Amino acid sequence: MASNDPENPFTKIYISCSVLGVRLLPAARMNFATDFGTAVTKTVSIATLGEGPLDVDVKCSLSQIQLELTPLTGNKQPANAEEYYVQYRLAATLPKNMPEGRFNGTITIATNSNYNPSVRVLIGGIVNPSIDVSPKSIRLVNTNDGEAPSRTLTLSKKDGNDFKIERFETTPKGLKASLVEKKTGQEYEVTLRWDGPADKKLIYGKIVFYTNDTRKPMVAVPVYITGN
Repeated sequence: MASNDPENPFTKIYISCSVLGVRLLPAARMNFATDFGTAVTKTVSIATLGEGPLDVDVKCSLSQIQLELTPLTGNKQPANAEEYYVQYRLAATLPKNMPEGRFNGTITIATNSNYNPSVRVLIGGIVNPSIDVSPKSIRLVNTNDGEAPSRTLTLSKKDGNDFKIERFETTPKGLKASLVEKKTGQEYEVTLRWDGPADKKLIYGKIVFYTNDTRKPMVAVPVYITGN
């Protein structure tokens, strides 16, 4: 603050304040990182500052996320209005069958708070595949010169050493595949080629692998056969 006092023209004033209403502890975000087939749970506490008991309802924009709201009945409202009144624990569980890849969503907490009746928890993360496929799809060129060009892909499992591809199926009939185990119990190399009739139209195919992985017993890889 400035003044016309020649000896002390400037004065600092320190102001502290608290935001009343619903607070999420420790933070209003949940980050997940797991492998496919492994469930993970994150928790957040719902508290208030300067308010009494809450009525709470929770919903998630992702239907796969399982929510559990537990009232903390043993916590009493603090006498000091500047202390947090922790009233609920919210647990969000990422199930075993959550699809692979990145995801983002929102948990909406509806309350009877006079200050902020609706609070959001941002959720996001990644589910890593238990079996890695590279590349994720294959493109074959359908030639007219009698040759059968081929492409390769690999399937690998990062944990353990007992990974096994028990069998595979290809469609349509002209799609041929051969399988070689590159690293025992860990990695396979698959060679694909088109041995069907020449056609300039795009042909949609796939190869399906059946494995001994209990989390991912079946892996399908799309194959696109294009005319030259």
